[in-house]
Amino acid sequence: MNNKFSFIYFLPIVLLFGGCKKFQRNCIDAHIIVREKVKGLPVANAMVIIKKGAPSSFTGNLPVDTVYTDNNGFAHYELKQREEGYMYYAFAYHDDFIPEYTPYGLNALEHQNVIMEYYQKGYVKLHVKNVNPFGVGDQFHIAGNCGSWNFIGATIDTTILFCDYGINNSFFSYIEYRSGGKSTKNNIDYDVPFKFTPIPHDTITIDVNY
Repeated sequence: MNNKFSFIYFLPIVLLFGGCKKFQRNCIDAHIIVREKVKGLPVANAMVIIKKGAPSSFTGNLPVDTVYTDNNGFAHYELKQREEGYMYYAFAYHDDFIPEYTPYGLNALEHQNVIMEYYQKGYVKLHVKNVNPFGVGDQFHIAGNCGSWNFIGATIDTTILFCDYGINNSFFSYIEYRSGGKSTKNNIDYDVPFKFTPIPHDTITIDVNY
């Protein structure tokens, strides 16, 4: 039996025989599925961090536990006694996926299915160069979902590894990707757009001149 069908039959069994009883007050029984957002493929070995926080915060800032997904993207979290005065939330992390900072709430007094979806990261090398310098105060800023970069100087000529998922996850559907940075010279701001068509299974280099 392949993984796809074994996962389909496995999940209902877990739901029926979970250890957290509905009559137990403040009990959390969460069946968590982490998957890729576009094609719905399971994400194995994702780290799911459970945090608690005040109900008014709508997020958790105090880590309380960590579980990991299996090959089917499944993880189970059970808490016999939820601490009064706190809400509990789940966050998932994986090096190959862009973090989603919106928490997933975990409810008490019920079995709960939590589906967590994330965009896979896409990479491209950007060759950033100041081709029309004004002076040592020239600035260039660029940001993506995996970080941001700031350059100051008249002789900038460097390559960075840029990460994003783009509109409609275009890094992986291989359509044209558009983004850009911002340059400041002589106290005047300029938009610096760039675009490219990703090549499957390759990290290409794009010139970004400003």
